[in-house]
Amino acid sequence: MINTFLGNIDLTGKTVIPFCTSSSDGIEGSMTDIRNSAQGANILEGLRISGGSAESNRSEIQTWLNSIGF
Repeated sequence: MINTFLGNIDLTGKTVIPFCTSSSDGIEGSMTDIRNSAQGANILEGLRISGGSAESNRSEIQTWLNSIGF
């Protein structure tokens, strides 16, 4: 579904910052799909959070945001 959305909008010059939660799958398969679907976009490094809440993963999220310039 996300691939259809990304493939049907003009993302030229836009920045896409993927993130997800998952208890089993990694993010790399999704990153490949996003790169293929979001033509013309600047795709930054994605983040997968495994379980817990945003609060319990605050340090990991903050480190990721810092690493991508936010």
